[in-house]
Amino acid sequence: CSGLVNLVYRAAGLSIPRDSYEQRLRARPVAQPGPADLIFLSEPDRPSKIVHVMLYAGEGWLIEGPGTGSAVRRIQVVERLGLPLEELHPGGQVERQTIWFGTYW
Repeated sequence: CSGLVNLVYRAAGLSIPRDSYEQRLRARPVAQPGPADLIFLSEPDRPSKIVHVMLYAGEGWLIEGPGTGSAVRRIQVVERLGLPLEELHPGGQVERQTIWFGTYW
């Protein structure tokens, strides 16, 4: 997941860390993501342990690499996270995982 995000940003001419935790640390926090911003998830019940990152594609869609051996996919925010983007907020919980938003733009 973090490698995919790193590759997408490099293709756009921006150098960002490869690891999702480092990406979260260096991204500028935002209240709501816009297209090409990042959505981070923590390990369950460990808000500071970032383990997953997704690229917000706009209009309620995400792009993510769900894990080793799985294909990159485009999925609706509500399908992936259980709520529409408008109802999600930084520091909120999704299935015991803390959610954060960030940008490099």
